[in-house]
Amino acid sequence: MLLFFAFFLLNFFCKVFAASSLVTSDSIYIVSRYDNNPSKPWEKRSVLKLLNSQSLNRDFSLQTITPTVIPNPFNFVSQCQTSNQQSCNSAIATLKIAAQKITQSLSFFHNISVSVQLVSACETETKEACTDPNLQSILGGAAPASYFEAKRPDDDRYFAFPQALIRQLEITDNVVVPYNTYDIIAVFNMDANWWYSSTGTPIGKDQYDFERVAIHELTHGLGFDTTINQWRDVYKYLGPSYHLLNDTIVTGWLPPTAMDKHIVQTSTKTRQEWLDFHTRITRFAIPKPISESNFLQNFAKSGDPYNAAIELYNLCTSKERALMFSDGTAIPVENDPDAIFLQTYPLTYRQGSSIAHVDQTMYTNSSEFLMTPAVAASTTNLTVLLARYNSTVKGPYGLKTLNILQNLGYSLKGSESRVKVNLRLVKSEVGSTSAARRRWKSGDLVVVAIVVSLILGFL
Repeated sequence: MLLFFAFFLLNFFCKVFAASSLVTSDSIYIVSRYDNNPSKPWEKRSVLKLLNSQSLNRDFSLQTITPTVIPNPFNFVSQCQTSNQQSCNSAIATLKIAAQKITQSLSFFHNISVSVQLVSACETETKEACTDPNLQSILGGAAPASYFEAKRPDDDRYFAFPQALIRQLEITDNVVVPYNTYDIIAVFNMDANWWYSSTGTPIGKDQYDFERVAIHELTHGLGFDTTINQWRDVYKYLGPSYHLLNDTIVTGWLPPTAMDKHIVQTSTKTRQEWLDFHTRITRFAIPKPISESNFLQNFAKSGDPYNAAIELYNLCTSKERALMFSDGTAIPVENDPDAIFLQTYPLTYRQGSSIAHVDQTMYTNSSEFLMTPAVAASTTNLTVLLARYNSTVKGPYGLKTLNILQNLGYSLKGSESRVKVNLRLVKSEVGSTSAARRRWKSGDLVVVAIVVSLILGFL
């Protein structure tokens, strides 16, 4: 009811502002953060910070310090949701080993905070969950906790950068970034038969290597990710994540991720057609905040945006290896030595598996094995695999996977140079001293609605 009344006031204020000159002492800037919803990856929670230009100038000094490489950047904050405390202790010790291996490949300039949940479904869920083969086949999962819209100097559009990556980059805007408490959120299934490298014991034939899985999941948290999702299992279409205010009101679209920027269709060998899907789908405009149910109903009637979402689903379920990652320097893409096939499945889209992994068939027995979507119990642990496939490369990643991370914006080990980016700042003209009439844009309406909501919250 409060939000409804806020939008009633919004309409009134818009009429007043449009008909009169606005004279205030300062401009208002908005930095948006989009938080992940682990249970619904197609949804992002919209968090906005309002800053005036005086605070921007005052706080910018905090951003000008030149950072140095941090040898131990990962900080783990864990919740042990199992009675086996020893297993939790071994998992955390092994996570630290996994993090050290990542730093053998990449340079980090700021700490990365990871929320880790170590969960036993057998102890915390129903008895059915303990025996559910689909649930128990999942060893773990991780994702960026938040995203920010940013672009490099040579980009012609904004992309969604994961928070862990944004922390490592050189932000050229004079703004203090409203970071989330955590950079990565991760969960591991403690019902699995884990082997922990931290214990120093031999691995059994029916055990899973926790260190290998941990590096895989942390890499997803670093940004090995896509904005494309199947919004509901029953929908035979795909679309970008959309963001919500208060978990109920849809306010806009998430841009393509930093990884989406480099995805190529193997059928056409062009990157632009992949990004064009995002452009076509997001032409379904959100002129004002709308409930999620109405948003989904209206999208199904939107014409070309809806058709593009169906075409995208058909592409991603057309065959194996329907997509590739390529940095775009080679034409045709087959001439790119760093190009790598991504995981797609014929006739089905698998949430959390499709697109955001490398192809299982091609790379399981290669130096790129780490980011395949599935791992089997085996006496062959990570150390053995790295000696077998990556003997010339220090760290856990093959050269093609390392190329992906470098193209996202991470600095390779030994490098202290950082990629420059501009954050997307929304400037409100409320601070303008011009006597000209105010021309409102749809994005400004959302901002004023939020401000009004905040005001009402204090009443």
